[in-house]
Amino acid sequence: MGRFEARTSAEAGRITVALAGECDLSAREHLTAILLDAVRREGVVRVDMTRLAFIDSSGVHRLDAAHHVAKRSGACVCVVDAAGPVADVLELTGLDTLLVVPARSVEPASFVASASFVASASFVASASFVASASLVALADEDRYA
Repeated sequence: MGRFEARTSAEAGRITVALAGECDLSAREHLTAILLDAVRREGVVRVDMTRLAFIDSSGVHRLDAAHHVAKRSGACVCVVDAAGPVADVLELTGLDTLLVVPARSVEPASFVASASFVASASFVASASFVASASLVALADEDRYA
């Protein structure tokens, strides 16, 4: 498939992972590494899909696995700005509702500039809370991808 890019940028209390191009099997390892690093570094990981043209089941699985690792550590992975076929895949798989912060959350100062999502202070966790067991679990999940 086509070229895949994943870039990170850090802001107060969150990391944004901007995806671009086509996320398929060939991008799986790169996406996994980027998402795990982001979850280890901050409690809130915002996955921006504005420039993502395609995502297949391997990309969906990586997002879901990152969500579970984040959840175990008290963190949150949120997907924003998916459109077209990418949004259709997220909706079909249920990730469009799984990878959002619950509406009952309180908006901290770091999210005032972004109306895309709201986060509760309970989601903000130090990277030290990401236990090696969570990473082992993600590696185990790779066997079923």
